[in-house]
Amino acid sequence: MDNLTATPHKEGLQILKDELFGKIQKFSLVDDEGAVYYTKNIHSSYFDDEGVLTIIVLVPKDEHFTKWNKAVRVISDDNLIIADVATPAIQFVMGVGGEQVIKLTVSGEAGVINFKADEYITPTEAQDLFLLPLIANTNMNLVLQTKLIEKGIING
Repeated sequence: MDNLTATPHKEGLQILKDELFGKIQKFSLVDDEGAVYYTKNIHSSYFDDEGVLTIIVLVPKDEHFTKWNKAVRVISDDNLIIADVATPAIQFVMGVGGEQVIKLTVSGEAGVINFKADEYITPTEAQDLFLLPLIANTNMNLVLQTKLIEKGIING
């Protein structure tokens, strides 16, 4: 599944405007009838390289849910709904799930981690926080080296 894009609820938008990003700590899976059937802490939230608030949730792959999923609900630590993120009709059966990336339309400072539940990083966090800056730095070095070689300052 690609990144999920979320539009905050009224209460959620107010929380985000108040810069209380640390309050976003839970998510729920919502079935096609609008009922919550699974709630867990989010894995992490951070601002990606473009300053978009990114939330990583981990849907368990080792559980067999019988409900059809309609949305991922992002919830504050005091159980206010931040956003309902529509998903394609999917049933998270055994082996389906894993890392889900949610992008909330809120701006912030790129690379800032707001909340982290675990010590390890997910592949998306590694790419957004570490790999993309490393690639950009490597590309700048290659351009600089090429210019220095062209001007005869260093040998290729």
